[in-house]
Amino acid sequence: MSDELTDTWPPRWKPGAHFKQPVVLKVERAKNTTKRATRERKQKDVVRDRDGYCRFPLCGCRKHKLPLESAHLKHKGMGGNPKEDTSDPENLITLCRPRHRALPISIHGAGLRVRPLTKDGAAGPCAFDVDMVRMMSAVKGARPRWFEIGRETARHSFEPFTPEQATLLKRLAAMTL
Repeated sequence: MSDELTDTWPPRWKPGAHFKQPVVLKVERAKNTTKRATRERKQKDVVRDRDGYCRFPLCGCRKHKLPLESAHLKHKGMGGNPKEDTSDPENLITLCRPRHRALPISIHGAGLRVRPLTKDGAAGPCAFDVDMVRMMSAVKGARPRWFEIGRETARHSFEPFTPEQATLLKRLAAMTL
């Protein structure tokens, strides 16, 4: 009996034990993170090749030579994206940096939303909505009122704009909103 206790106590790490050392776990996590980031980068490249330039209607970014980014329609959230489904090309759209995240009327600024119109997601036609409360610089904290600023019939091909849409798009093309 005393021999059994001395063999097992105190517990010692042995090669082939059922647990891994903390250093090994860190290396595995880093490899998984790198693999996930590489996959997402490749998906974004596919989307930039698919779209070519900013999909926002009559955007002034080409005139100003602004950089392009791939925007997620479904946000990854605070926990990242373990399933890696939010980085699929159907959930990504090419927008210029101001329409993606730099201006108040942007996806990250919560003043712009993109709605896919078909089951193809962002690979098919989309509708673009702006928050009129943000657009008119109204009271902070007011509930958003969405206005459809443009609707694609196919990628980069839009339905005719109403006079109201055309007026607002001219303001947005100045890249100040």
